[in-house]
Amino acid sequence: MKRDGDLARVLACPRGRGPLDIGPVRLACRAESCGFTGRLENGVLLFAEPGAESFFDARTEMMDRVVSDPGTRALFYEAQGETARRYLAGAPVILDVGCGGTLQYPRPVGSCVIGLDLSIRLLRQNKDLDVAIYGSATDLPVADRSVDRVVCFYAVHHFVGGSVADNRGVVERACAEFGRVLRPGGQLLVFDLSPWWLFWWAQRLAWNGARRALGTRVDMFFWRARALEELAGHHLGRPAQLEREVFRGHPLTLLPAGVALSWLRIPRLLFPFTICLYRWQAR
Repeated sequence: MKRDGDLARVLACPRGRGPLDIGPVRLACRAESCGFTGRLENGVLLFAEPGAESFFDARTEMMDRVVSDPGTRALFYEAQGETARRYLAGAPVILDVGCGGTLQYPRPVGSCVIGLDLSIRLLRQNKDLDVAIYGSATDLPVADRSVDRVVCFYAVHHFVGGSVADNRGVVERACAEFGRVLRPGGQLLVFDLSPWWLFWWAQRLAWNGARRALGTRVDMFFWRARALEELAGHHLGRPAQLEREVFRGHPLTLLPAGVALSWLRIPRLLFPFTICLYRWQAR
């Protein structure tokens, strides 16, 4: 996969999905009518022009403290990483969407891991990737049916726009892309948090106003399990079998209340989310 010819069979123009010419520093769509170009910069393939500092770039230190907290690791990463290891083992090509600065599962032996994120800083930090891509989940620069596994580790709740309706549209487009790039028999693994009923409705009622008032600082929207399953099922683009796995954890495990409230620790039983793995197998 590290050979240019192999890479060219997996990567594709994010506009027309056609083949790319991949040079030492430049990417270009082979279709003259398209005109898409990208570039390679410090080991990262840029399929979009970097915008302002990303959500994670501005919060890297706080996020690192939260993720490395023993309670966080115990509840959200240890069992989940082992589960991901089982489902990713033996997959020739893995696409990790929202890969961040490190993989949250053991790197599968013999697999090519392609990481996609909208933080150049985190992509450069991640040393477990064979290919690092700066790009969007809604316009994957990946060829049709070329990936064996797509994995999103606590990334979907960051797929947001300017309103609740926009959030839905972003997730729909991302799911359509996931279905497009998966090979028959491939799997989509989504690890995320399903809010409890009262939190779900409070979030839906307050989110638009909070976004208008606080702008991009409101950069998360959590989907209740049933809503996400229905939304993804409609937009993966082809039949897919769904299984959901729940990770419970010990109810008295203490964890940070949030990124901005990492100093406040609460027991698991007061954390208003269910930790889920959604696994779709494409047919």
